[in-house]
Amino acid sequence: MKKNIFYGGFCMLKYQSFAVIGGDQRQISMMRSLAGKGFLLTAAGFEGAQLIPDSVRLCHSAADAMETADGIILPLPVTRDNKTIAAPFAKTPMPLAETIQMIRSDQVVFGGMLTETVRSVKGFERLTSYDYFEREELAVRNAIPTAEGAIAIAMQHLGITLNSARCLITGYGRIGKLVAKLLTGFGSDVTVCVRSKSDEAWLQTAGIRCISYEDLSSGEGGFDVVFNTVPTAVFHKRELQTLGPQTVFIDLASNPGGVDCEEAQQAGISVIRALSLPAKVAPVTAGEIISDTILNIVKEG
Repeated sequence: MKKNIFYGGFCMLKYQSFAVIGGDQRQISMMRSLAGKGFLLTAAGFEGAQLIPDSVRLCHSAADAMETADGIILPLPVTRDNKTIAAPFAKTPMPLAETIQMIRSDQVVFGGMLTETVRSVKGFERLTSYDYFEREELAVRNAIPTAEGAIAIAMQHLGITLNSARCLITGYGRIGKLVAKLLTGFGSDVTVCVRSKSDEAWLQTAGIRCISYEDLSSGEGGFDVVFNTVPTAVFHKRELQTLGPQTVFIDLASNPGGVDCEEAQQAGISVIRALSLPAKVAPVTAGEIISDTILNIVKEG
């Protein structure tokens, strides 16, 4: 007889068990969180991992792990090479297509970054699936370890204190807002480059200096560190020339990033591509965020 599992006041009658197929330290943290809430867990692709919760049944194959599960949890990203499941702890590769074709139509799939390649695998169309990476609450909460990780990188490479350091942030979205908040707390001299008048108004009310992208290309420079959050190229030859080789350039944006790396190299500026920071600097927190996001999806479904 299945026991009732409660989360946030809701009884999870439909989902009593999950199979975790592949993943990194974030998925181990996620399993610990789900197990602590009473869910039954099986897992495959973790032969080389440590600190797996004792209540998780480790399986030698994805088929064995998925046999009795109500939901299937795939990693973030599901695949890095479009051929295998992203499973760094697995002893042998886990083929993407073969794994997806093992999933039954009565099981629900939760995956991070369900790309067109993943969705085009034969048999995927018969499955009910949710991309937890597309959820707003995950993006907002992931911005915290991203911002903290960016600050840590700056402190490691600057050679000066952040207090009084001239810092430029390009973009004022989720990550830009948090980076600005943290830098202000350090006593940094913060400037944010924005396009919208709305962002400009919010920055003014917060007492933070803002400039336009036209200002950036017309000679505004002299920054000790740049935090770019814009995923399109905003730094070309002219903008880079205003920075100088001493500037620490931290690119937090997804590919292709905000700077032409070849032009940056010619200007003598080293670009630090800081991607997937939650997984690198705070995998425990990142895993808990994934767990909470999946359970939010379950509650809504």
